[in-house]
Amino acid sequence: MREFAFQLQSGHKNAYDVHQKIWDVVRMIAGDGAKFLFRAIGDVAKVRIVSPVRINGGREAVMPVDGERYKFCVLVNPMRRVGHGSRREPVSSVDAAREITVCLLSNGGFDVEQATGEFVSGPFFGKPGMKDFVIRSFNVWGVVRVRDEKKAREAIATGIGRSRRFGYGMIDLEKAQ
Repeated sequence: MREFAFQLQSGHKNAYDVHQKIWDVVRMIAGDGAKFLFRAIGDVAKVRIVSPVRINGGREAVMPVDGERYKFCVLVNPMRRVGHGSRREPVSSVDAAREITVCLLSNGGFDVEQATGEFVSGPFFGKPGMKDFVIRSFNVWGVVRVRDEKKAREAIATGIGRSRRFGYGMIDLEKAQ
């Protein structure tokens, strides 16, 4: 897995346009059909590409090891089920976002030792032919310990949550002291 960070042209307010640019960059780096995660905050984008073919450039993603502690950071767009149906709505508080993120990380093979977060101004999303909407975003960070290396590596490769294709759920890890 390789990671790339790059500067976006300033002024991109529409998340759909940003996503299209990121997908173009991934196709240029790894070809059509490459699996990837991405995150764009402000004018900076980060992309993690999973490819069976060696990709030049970027840096190798941090891979979790059983029992090790890591600082983590993840941009999330958590949703809660409303009533008994399948309808979902975005959560409105940092506490709710943190609670859902802790659950997702736990399912992904991590024990969360500490987590906090903040509301990040959500991007406007305007896809041609669709009604425009604003995505509610939270940045959640803290410390995790790897409980299940296999699950944790899968979570690093595929991300967490349901909004991964919109630039959410990519877990960044850094070895904790």
